Amino acid sequence: MRRTVLAVLVAWTVAASVAAAVEERVFQLRYRPASNALAVVEPLLSPAGTVLLQPRANTLVVRDERKVIDKAALALALWDQAPFTYRVRVKLYVASTAKDTGNIANDPAPELGAEFAQLFHFTSYQALDDLEFVSQEGSSVEASAGERYLLRFTLRTQPGDPERVVLGPFELTRRHGNATPAPARPLLRSTVSLRVGQTAVVAAARSEQASRVLLLVVTATREGTH
Repeated sequence: MRRTVLAVLVAWTVAASVAAAVEERVFQLRYRPASNALAVVEPLLSPAGTVLLQPRANTLVVRDERKVIDKAALALALWDQAPFTYRVRVKLYVASTAKDTGNIANDPAPELGAEFAQLFHFTSYQALDDLEFVSQEGSSVEASAGERYLLRFTLRTQPGDPERVVLGPFELTRRHGNATPAPARPLLRSTVSLRVGQTAVVAAARSEQASRVLLLVVTATREGTH
């Protein structure tokens, strides 16, 4: 009987100690919406941890062990910064596997390299446009690409990772004269995710067997990091 009572007392003491270790801290965000901060904090919480969102005050209330709250504080401090500015470059090419290429250059686009040409068996490339945009997180871009196309995208980043840029929806639409085409049926609609300094290639074609495709070569750098 004594052993049973002792075990109960020890269990109650441990539970009381764990409960006493739980703390609560309020985080006031300055630059970014608190709703987006959930993706930063929730993966850090212990099984007993909770986070309360207060959108009007743009705050988060985190309740957990002190070490977890300290990790959340550091992650939020790194994330809650003024929006970064990025330079996005989009090069537009027509790539072809046709034998009769006319005056189109046979050399592959420098950004693609010989391995890309061998993989997709393109025999010629024609440069249509070279576009460059300076944009902040959350801003949208719309611009003419070549004489026949319209390019649209919104720039975002992954929560807590300013080195990864997400362009989405990334749309390329054919223009009809001077009128802006309806966005209902773009030639290309995708999401482009790439790390700063990385190159992404997006292709638009009528079918997998098409002899001509549009290639968009996308790169991104972060301003103020040189």
